[in-house]
Amino acid sequence: MGSLNKDQQAFSALSEFWALSGRHQPIIFTKQQRRALQQLGPMSVDVDTRTLLLTIRCNKDNGIYFQQVFRSPVFKCGQFTFELQHNRKTCINKNKALIDTYFATKKDTVAIHKRNTGSTQLSIKLRFISQAPWLFQMLCDFLAHH
Repeated sequence: MGSLNKDQQAFSALSEFWALSGRHQPIIFTKQQRRALQQLGPMSVDVDTRTLLLTIRCNKDNGIYFQQVFRSPVFKCGQFTFELQHNRKTCINKNKALIDTYFATKKDTVAIHKRNTGSTQLSIKLRFISQAPWLFQMLCDFLAHH
C-alpha cells in the first residue's frame, strides 16, 4: 500500500507542475532568454529547501533580463521573494519603482532593508512550490544547461 501512496504523491506533484508550468507548452529557452540568464550572473541552488538565489544590481537592464527568463510559464511553479539591501545614501524611490515595474508581481513578497555601507543590491529567491524534489532537480538541470 505504501508504494501506491508514493505513486499517487508523485503523480500529484507532476500534475501540479504541469498545471503551473504552461501545460503542453514546450520548456525551451530562446537565444534571447539564454543571453539574459548569462547577463544576470550565477545562481546559488539549495536542494534541501528547493530554492534558487540570485543577487543582482537593481536596475532596468537586470529587470528586463529577469522578466525575459523568470516570467516564462515554467517558473510559475515557484514563489518569488525580493529583498532589496538599500544603501542609506541613495534615493529609495527609484529602486522601489524598478521592483514594482520590472521584478515583483502582486503575489510576490518584497522586503526592503537599509544598509549603512556597501552598494545597493537586490536578492531574488525562487522557492519551488511543488513537493517533488526530483522536479526541482530537473528544473535546476535545465537552467544549468542553458
